[in-house]
Amino acid sequence: MNKLIIGQKPIGIFDSGAGGLTIARAVKSLFPNQPIIYFGDSLHLPYGDKSEKVLSKLTSDVMTFFESQNVGLVLVACNSASSVLELVQDKMFFTFPIVDVISPVISLFKQSRKTNPKVLLVGTRKTIRSNIYQKKLPNDIQLHAVEAPLLAPLVEDGLAQTDISNAIVKHYVKPHSKNMYDYCILGCTHYPLLVRDFESALGKSCEVLDIPKLVAAYLKQRLDTAQNANKEYITDRYYCTDITEFLIKQSQVFFGQEIKLELVSL
Repeated sequence: MNKLIIGQKPIGIFDSGAGGLTIARAVKSLFPNQPIIYFGDSLHLPYGDKSEKVLSKLTSDVMTFFESQNVGLVLVACNSASSVLELVQDKMFFTFPIVDVISPVISLFKQSRKTNPKVLLVGTRKTIRSNIYQKKLPNDIQLHAVEAPLLAPLVEDGLAQTDISNAIVKHYVKPHSKNMYDYCILGCTHYPLLVRDFESALGKSCEVLDIPKLVAAYLKQRLDTAQNANKEYITDRYYCTDITEFLIKQSQVFFGQEIKLELVSL
């Protein structure tokens, strides 16, 4: 795996809303001196119900924005956007490398795991129907995919870890829990905010993967940290296409301080 050297340039992190903040927090915990530029396309969420054409256009526009910010690397923290990255990159050239949120999961399962593991994948309609996990995961995995279109909007409405979220998660996964899955892949960056609901619905025998931690660790493997260390503090920046109450609240919860959200348009 070739190492990436980005120097003091910021890491761009992109999601359709506040869910990607789970990834941003994990990245900052491993790279505290590396500046980040977060972009939440909250105006156009949820991405999971968008057509491939619209999703590709939105993703391209966000990448163009990151070009203007002179980032050293972009981490696409949205599964739905990650599913169209190959189409976007076939049409456009970017000066920075792009790391998607799906590759770290694929890398994990290509390493030594249980023999013929049973894996439950839960994601948006777009992510599940793209078959991107099915195409990239090792052939020995017994994968069952479940569409859960209500979960991302539910999280954005501030209803995570409530009786409502618990009931809806159970609605989606409880019928499959009898299969005794070994692992559960949360195929949307909003879903880590529902991890307790998933653990409750699936039972102790199923490991609900910590996707933010997994992605941050994968990025650490890719980056040449010796070359990337910042000697001077550079302020992180947070952009969004619509300043929502939930985005304000979650950004403060995740980073323990008031976050300045800057409004931009695509």
